[in-house]
Amino acid sequence: MHKVCTIVPTHQAKFNHALDFLRTHNKFVTTDLFFSFSSYQEEEIFRKLVETELDDNQRKDFCSLILNGLMYNRGIVTQKKLYSVNELVKTYDYVAVFDDETIFVKPFDTLTAYKEIADSKVFKSNRRNNHLYHLIGVAEKMNLSTNQRLIEETDNFTQYWWFNDICVYDAKYFPEFFKWLTTHPNFQSMMSDFICFDYLIYSLWLICFKDFKLEKKMQQFTFGAGAIETNYCDDTISEEFKSYADRNINHENIEHIKVQIMLDRSKEFLDDAANKQTYG
Repeated sequence: MHKVCTIVPTHQAKFNHALDFLRTHNKFVTTDLFFSFSSYQEEEIFRKLVETELDDNQRKDFCSLILNGLMYNRGIVTQKKLYSVNELVKTYDYVAVFDDETIFVKPFDTLTAYKEIADSKVFKSNRRNNHLYHLIGVAEKMNLSTNQRLIEETDNFTQYWWFNDICVYDAKYFPEFFKWLTTHPNFQSMMSDFICFDYLIYSLWLICFKDFKLEKKMQQFTFGAGAIETNYCDDTISEEFKSYADRNINHENIEHIKVQIMLDRSKEFLDDAANKQTYG
């Protein structure tokens, strides 16, 4: 049996979201859950909140990772995610990473889903109409912006896929990737740069070196970011992508959506960020 787990980096300002994540995870999911903290003091505060805010049925135990001494506050979330995954792939085959502004909304077989996502070797992408800020910037930091395979697969960096499904890390590839990353001459620069998001770095590396591909969706449109992360209520987008994770408020009526993401973002913010336009 393939072992899977879920990891959520959190901090005190987001503990209200982390409590909701824990409550819904314990309702709908049976596999292991970790929270990643920056100090033992943070963990203690959160565990006390769990004791006071959740009832016995919601309070099923979770595991903790303490990652103190990380390098840069500006990139601390990316660092917490990557260093947490590096610890967990020593034990688990597949590790899914979520932000804490997330809830589970239906019973979810994570054992099957995480393996399916990782083994597909594809990332679901959409056209992005302000792509230069993120994708090329990250690729340049990685010294991969002239990689021909990457240029071709991303249609010259016009595709985007972050948060278009659950971010799952595979223990078959992660140790090699992490060694490549931490010995890269620009490693410190990447870790201190806000745009160098963890899963973008990982997925770009997989495309360049492990023959991963993009599954290009809804190419008749462009979006201001990932189509799924900015999808407030468009069921057509949800049906086209068929992702386990989605922002769509209509998730109850769409069976494949098991996780609702980006709960800290308002309809107005998401509509502006989506910036959906007809392409061409």
